[in-house]
Amino acid sequence: MSTFVPDHLELKESSNGGRGIFVRKYIKKDQMIFSLVKDVVLLPNLDAGDKAIQIDEDLYLDPKLHFWQFWNHSCDPNTMLDTEKFQIVAIRDIAVGEEITYHYCTTEFDLLAKNEHFQCRCGSENCIGIISGFKHISQELKTTLKPYLANYLKKNFSIKTDLHYNV
Repeated sequence: MSTFVPDHLELKESSNGGRGIFVRKYIKKDQMIFSLVKDVVLLPNLDAGDKAIQIDEDLYLDPKLHFWQFWNHSCDPNTMLDTEKFQIVAIRDIAVGEEITYHYCTTEFDLLAKNEHFQCRCGSENCIGIISGFKHISQELKTTLKPYLANYLKKNFSIKTDLHYNV
């Protein structure tokens, strides 16, 4: 793993039982937290690791050698991935010591089909239980998450947002 972690962040134990990325200074809403530009490794699904982040139908960011592989899921996230600029951006103010998280359904279309779905342990009041991907969430949640979706999901959101997907 790359040893570089920006000074305003730190890796430590997360409440989910693994490691997570935590802020060391207050972050304002809409602030870029870190950029992935120099760390981007784009791979097709078959070559991507289990921590890879889907950014298109068959294109994934693979963080396996970088600290951001510990960017965890929450059903009540505080960050998002800007898939145009390859930046992690705050979607609300983030307090010192808070873990940065994002909603996996904003990037992943169908974790169930890849047998990568999992029981969520975020503890949020909004927890949806099983994280299976955008395809499998309610219409209401799709609408709530729309501003934070990866571009490939945003493009297709207005066409069909139920269990069908225009690809």
